[in-house]
Amino acid sequence: MKTGENKHGFRIESVAELPDVGGRLWRMTYLKNGADLLWLERKDDVKTFSIVFKTLPDDETGVAHILEHSVLAGSRRYPVRSPFEEIRKSSPCVYINASTGRDMTDYYFSTRNSADFLNLADVYLDAVLHPLSVSGPRGFQQEGWHYEIDPETGALSYNGVVYNEMRGVYAEPGSIAFREVMNGLYPDTVYGRDSGGTPGKIPSLTWERYKDFHARFYHPSNAHFFLDGSVDIDATLAKIDSFLRDYDRRSDFTDIPLQPPCRAERTVEYPSATTEGKTLLCLGWSAGTSDDPSLYPALCVLSEYFCGSNESPLKRVLLERGLCEDASLFCCDYRQNALIMFLRNVADGRAGECEEAVRRTLESETAKGLDAKRILAIIDSSEFSEREMAGSYPRGLSYLDWAMRFWWCGMDPAEAFRITEKFARLRADAKSGRLERIVRDCILKNSHSAKIVLAPSTTLAGRLEKEAKEEMDRLAKTLSAASLAHIRADAAALKAYQKEKDSPEDLAKIPHVAVADLDPVGPRIGGRTGERDGDTYIVAKAPVDEIAYLTLCFPADFLDGTRLLEVPMLSRLFCKLATAKRGALELQTEIDTAFGRFGVWPSADERGNFIRVDTAFLKKKFEKALPLLREVVMETRFDDVAAIAKVLRQSTESAERAVSSNGQSAAICSSAAGFARKCASRDVMSGLSQLRWLQGACADERFAGELASLRRDIFTRGGLVVAHTDNLTEREVASVVECFPKSATEKSGTKGDVSTAFAGWKLRPRGLQVAADTGYSGWAAHVPGACCGSMRVALRMLSLGFLHHEVRELGGAYGVGACVRRGDVLEGYSYRDPSPLKSLCRFPEMARAIRDFAKGGESVDRYVVSTMSQIDPYRSPADEAQRPLGTYLAGETQEDVDRMRREVLTTTKKDLLAAAEMLDAAEKTAQSCAVGDARRLADLPPDLIEPVVGGAQRS
Repeated sequence: MKTGENKHGFRIESVAELPDVGGRLWRMTYLKNGADLLWLERKDDVKTFSIVFKTLPDDETGVAHILEHSVLAGSRRYPVRSPFEEIRKSSPCVYINASTGRDMTDYYFSTRNSADFLNLADVYLDAVLHPLSVSGPRGFQQEGWHYEIDPETGALSYNGVVYNEMRGVYAEPGSIAFREVMNGLYPDTVYGRDSGGTPGKIPSLTWERYKDFHARFYHPSNAHFFLDGSVDIDATLAKIDSFLRDYDRRSDFTDIPLQPPCRAERTVEYPSATTEGKTLLCLGWSAGTSDDPSLYPALCVLSEYFCGSNESPLKRVLLERGLCEDASLFCCDYRQNALIMFLRNVADGRAGECEEAVRRTLESETAKGLDAKRILAIIDSSEFSEREMAGSYPRGLSYLDWAMRFWWCGMDPAEAFRITEKFARLRADAKSGRLERIVRDCILKNSHSAKIVLAPSTTLAGRLEKEAKEEMDRLAKTLSAASLAHIRADAAALKAYQKEKDSPEDLAKIPHVAVADLDPVGPRIGGRTGERDGDTYIVAKAPVDEIAYLTLCFPADFLDGTRLLEVPMLSRLFCKLATAKRGALELQTEIDTAFGRFGVWPSADERGNFIRVDTAFLKKKFEKALPLLREVVMETRFDDVAAIAKVLRQSTESAERAVSSNGQSAAICSSAAGFARKCASRDVMSGLSQLRWLQGACADERFAGELASLRRDIFTRGGLVVAHTDNLTEREVASVVECFPKSATEKSGTKGDVSTAFAGWKLRPRGLQVAADTGYSGWAAHVPGACCGSMRVALRMLSLGFLHHEVRELGGAYGVGACVRRGDVLEGYSYRDPSPLKSLCRFPEMARAIRDFAKGGESVDRYVVSTMSQIDPYRSPADEAQRPLGTYLAGETQEDVDRMRREVLTTTKKDLLAAAEMLDAAEKTAQSCAVGDARRLADLPPDLIEPVVGGAQRS
């Protein structure tokens, strides 16, 4: 291809070589209607597709969000109730989803399979351009909202997937604060409105307005396509052309206006189990516009500089003066950047002091000049992260996010990929004084700001529930008999729609990948394992020559449950406390300079419990990294009780919030705790047992001494697992290991007793009560032999079929699923669920659902294909470097991995029936837990309900 050439209706506008990401960026325009397309051509077999529409809601009814969900509920070419779910049942894609931003809606997927790529593109294009949800209201009602009438009491209520999702979102005070501060900063533009919808506003959205919104924004003239990887560009452009050719150009799409400067200040209540010291403060500033693309990266550096750790200049002042328990600062890169500071657990009546302390500290720091060494260290760390791009998110989707920052605002998207130039500018900013000027201009002299105080209330949840009931009662009384009959009939019609079976003819239209098209041989684990002086060494191939990966796993199996509870806290304190050589902030600067990543964290694996020291760094920095690693682990001082107390309070607050905002994790963890030592350890180190320990811990000299003693006992040679990439020499790795003393006692093979950590947690179902208006559930069971290929396929089928239908479509939960883990532990969950106790009743029905499927004529093959997306997930280069370690700790061999793949690929209905037998057996041991407010747990006996905040510590 070359610029100026026309290809399948697209004109190639430009091509840019991008050495920093190893590719070239092609930009194209569809001549007939102006649709814009980018292709980042790279050698990557994980291919990414995305279509993005600029969507600008006028209110907070969640119309853009509901559209994002419901356009995938049937289309002209695929007239089934959910082509999205159907194709997930038959696709080996590594990632598929859609998301709603404040000013855009994005539909995207990543897959290795070329046929799957074109299949998914076809389904997505037909879904967004020709959805059935604009032809009838059922998809809108299911995904958005609808009335329900209780058949026993006659009570009127709302239900709907997005409605319940947003109730879950607003269960977290941070979400309330973010909504309020954005509304305060941008009251007249789209950025001041939550496009996801607020629960109180969603039920005012009508289907007619929903249809109008689709017609207004879902048009090719308003579309941006993004492709990444080794894409068959000719076939892909032809596919897109087949959809776009029917649309003429429209020019009625408007740019996002700028918000004139304004000032907002208000107090808002939020539901809380307690009130003392629970005030939250949110400060916001509108910090420049996207017209200056160098501003956002600078704001990110400044956010880390001022609030990245407890020793950062601004956060340290706030904590030392006892004004709050935690503070964070972050930037949102919209058309107008939003710089937001969030202070948690502000001392009662001292919100004004906090604001003044922020102002005075920033004035002082900018007057004397920012610490250039610290700034440069942050820039070094940020550049490493941007180049390495670790994590489970496909690289192409990260590149999409980068491109949109420039593309959306009419600038050259190629600039997003010039990493070297970006960080050169940041380093120049650090030397020129520009960062200090940004602080003065964007914060200190900035009148475009907002101050939001969130006041805790123990009665708000009850008042809101009462008001909602009274509102529904008033509404019911105003409705005529005919109107109530219409609501009943409409609700019945929706239920009938949800229970309809798609015709075999329509289902056959869904494109799919055949089992025969899948590779029977998967990627090799790689690496080599050996032993030396009682320690295990695992060597992996370096994915990038310049980057070295080194992980040290120190065994913790010799610890009993009481001491194991202390391990997560010990892990958190590294890098947050001073060492014998330097203070905490100086230490963090040295870490950011020497390492790309440095983390200490506990893990519960099949081979036992460990504390892992995970590092990644440029190979050329090994000589600087080695002594620093030893200093952090062996020379951290545990005599600063005040600093330890800060981390303890922050950890407790974070763990409590997690149960309200991510409660399925706590529910699953607690339900599984009695089945295996690994499950018990997981509960001790990251579940409810850990939360109760945090709530009961007291940071004093005795506590600090116990942590210091624990450090001495754990960080020794003997049973150590060392994993590294092959760009580190044996001698270099040996020099790291020799930093640690030999163990005075034999630790390998010792198994401390952790059973006491979950004693008494064998009642089902159990309830964890939170103040938030949301619900979650967790279910777990243990069946010997359950971790097999047929069970993987069975649970994938149940998650995408039976459970999805019963819990999400009929029940209104935002999400549901089931899986099996090594050790033969089965787990199920639901989240943002209006009826978690009802959802728990569905898991015992899974065996029946499998048998019903086996009796039918549907082939199991498409679920086999779908399960392969879990067998072959996306792995970043960093994941590949650590895969040999992961499989070793999991007790897996290449033979195990190959056997699982073979079992999945050869699964038959007979195998599924065997899985159903195991699920029957599971009910003999199953444990379950529900998380929610008092109303959602009302059907449980009071003695089985435990408040998350204020609950008694378990023995």
